[in-house]
Amino acid sequence: MRGRRNSIPVVALSVFMALLLTVVPLPPLLDWVRPSFALLVVIFWSTACPDRYGTWFGWAVGLLLDVLRATPLGTHALAFAVAGYAANQLAARMKVYPTPQQLMVVALLAGVVVVVMRTVGNLTDTTTASLGVALLPVLPTALLWPWALAFLDRLRRVFHVS
Repeated sequence: MRGRRNSIPVVALSVFMALLLTVVPLPPLLDWVRPSFALLVVIFWSTACPDRYGTWFGWAVGLLLDVLRATPLGTHALAFAVAGYAANQLAARMKVYPTPQQLMVVALLAGVVVVVMRTVGNLTDTTTASLGVALLPVLPTALLWPWALAFLDRLRRVFHVS
């Protein structure tokens, strides 16, 4: 019971920190390769606690990101819901995958998010960058996964989130 009581504040804090890192100003050149911190949080909680977090969690975080970044409402929400569902389905496998394989899965999920967002952007005429430029953050997001995993897993263990 203790893990359920601590769950919501810890997860909310991790989402808040990810959203904060999303809006921290960067130089224009580095802004193109900014990792998707919010996506890393969605993937982590969807794989660490698959019975509690997944599609709806991804949708909620994506909706917050839509509001924060002033994108058409539902763009990030749909993409993160797809990623949350996929991460939820891969939860048991992700726990036994070695780090290089986890990096590939995270890169694939980040790529799927970009493709879904580009598709929605094309349908709403809000796409600004080419697909190649839009895919630039996929590699930094995947490479950041081991550190995000270590930090969030430590947070989960310290606060007994299950």
